[in-house]
Amino acid sequence: MSEENCEMLTALLDNIYTNWLDKVSSAKGKSKEDIEKLINEGVYRVDKLKEEGLISNIIYDDEIITMLKERLGVKLDKDLPMVDYRKYSRVRKWTVGISGGRELIAIIRASGSISRVESQLSVSSSGITAEKFIEKIRTVRGKPDLISY
Repeated sequence: MSEENCEMLTALLDNIYTNWLDKVSSAKGKSKEDIEKLINEGVYRVDKLKEEGLISNIIYDDEIITMLKERLGVKLDKDLPMVDYRKYSRVRKWTVGISGGRELIAIIRASGSISRVESQLSVSSSGITAEKFIEKIRTVRGKPDLISY
């Protein structure tokens, strides 16, 4: 990893961590220092998270199934109809009556060292150049039909 790449990733992770810390401390009514102390001590017991007020409840799989059966009116001795995640993830929105909005998210995967411009010394497949990456972003932004589900 280049020094620049390391610096960029460190700044990004610091930003994400600070944002997360702000949101959790605000949502749970605790100071950032208390949340950081809990993290630095290491949380090895779920019941400690409940004691600290960071989670509201501890429910196991069998209890969830029982709750769902009661809510759906399925007899407790019967199996609860379920769909495997792999099968569920292949269902298209329109088949279940969800039309969706106009907003889409595109994921552009890139790997390698980062440089501002392509130089004569660089190998075309050895990294990411800002020029080409910006071009790819503009292409995807202008063509929502490129995005697949």
